[in-house]
Amino acid sequence: MAHYKSFEDLEIYQLSRELCQDIWKLIAETTLSKDYKLREQISKFMNYLKSSKRKGSKYD
Repeated sequence: MAHYKSFEDLEIYQLSRELCQDIWKLIAETTLSKDYKLREQISKFMNYLKSSKRKGSKYD
């Protein structure tokens, strides 16, 4: 079993960060940037993903 110094070393964390960056780029470059309600929902979901990975790292 691999040992990690931080949750940030996990491949899934790195991939999720890339995904979040791609989503924000898509929002910024399209009319989605004007849909405040959708943008807020996406933001809350991405924050949830980031926080759930951090919380899970306590149990390793």
